[in-house]
Amino acid sequence: MNDKKLKDISKKMRRNILLVLGISLFVLIELMVLSTYSLKTELADQVGRTLEGKIKREDKREIVNILSDLKENNFRAVDLYDRNGKLQLTFPTQFRRQVSPAVKIWRSLTQATYEKPIYYDLKKNEIAATVVFTFGIFQLLPMTLLIFSIAALVTYPLVRNHKALLLESFKNEAIKAQTESITELARQVRHDYKSPL
Repeated sequence: MNDKKLKDISKKMRRNILLVLGISLFVLIELMVLSTYSLKTELADQVGRTLEGKIKREDKREIVNILSDLKENNFRAVDLYDRNGKLQLTFPTQFRRQVSPAVKIWRSLTQATYEKPIYYDLKKNEIAATVVFTFGIFQLLPMTLLIFSIAALVTYPLVRNHKALLLESFKNEAIKAQTESITELARQVRHDYKSPL
């Protein structure tokens, strides 16, 4: 096997390794987004259960305190709508200000919302209010990239060693095939030399 074929095999292996790394990173980011969404919706449900009693009793001071404290739980914004769908409160208040189209697009790509309806009755027939939670879906991205980087650094020597072994195996196979063809040619020449013209 000549050097050109070995270089082609090496290039193909490098391309496949990069493809596997890219797919792994994509899957890891997807898992991170799903876990973030799951955690935030669970937290939003807990807050909704806390707010339920306060809304039924119309304890506005407690509602405002709970909603204003949610910034500590990494919600970008929390909106409270009445039973008719009219916006009553937004925390932080500057979140709903007019923003540029670029900011709107960026928010649509990096944030998710979760609506938690709150009902007056247990059968969930009469809605009292709706709380809309807005949160970033890439909050765990730095940790995800760190995990991926560590995994890539740990596996790099293994992949490099495996690649070297494969290339050595290809070289040995090429040498073996070349030796066999030379032996076959020598046998054929010997046979032809011994046979009468």
